[in-house]
Amino acid sequence: MTAEGTTSASVPYTITIVGIQDIDLQLPQVVGLLESCFPQEADGEEAPQEHSVDSICGLYDPQCTIWVLARASESPSAPLVGLAFLAPTHNGLFLANLCVLPSLRSSGIGTALLRAAEAEAMNRGHEYIVGTVDLSNVRGMSLYERLGAERVEGMALAGGGARPTAVRLRAKVGVGREGEEKRT
Repeated sequence: MTAEGTTSASVPYTITIVGIQDIDLQLPQVVGLLESCFPQEADGEEAPQEHSVDSICGLYDPQCTIWVLARASESPSAPLVGLAFLAPTHNGLFLANLCVLPSLRSSGIGTALLRAAEAEAMNRGHEYIVGTVDLSNVRGMSLYERLGAERVEGMALAGGGARPTAVRLRAKVGVGREGEEKRT
């Protein structure tokens, strides 16, 4: 799947869905984008981590992941401006590491990534897309909620303290906010 668009600031982008074999070849770009999007994790006091697809995927089997990439143009060598990866679960796809280059946030790329993820979930017959959003990420929460996601009760995730730092959100594939059918 490939889709093209233009951000609200008239920056062109292309969305593509790729498998693990394509991500291995693009690992330096993927790591660079993730470090730009999540600097608090890159600046941790731990020893520098050697990045690999396995370390990015965490608990999920990299061979089963689906990657949604946003590039600055349709050229495969164009810089990445956003990405997310999807991992199959029992009734849906878990969406992880949704990120957009900080200078292009609130431009429509995050929405395009989520819509592409939803289309992929529909194509694969999944019922839900589930993701986790940090409670301090107001824009991210708003993006998910605009696209119909709801909080999953009992799934607030705590960090080092007793108060939750993140929340699990779930969106039924093909259904927008307030139950109306989405058009994809």
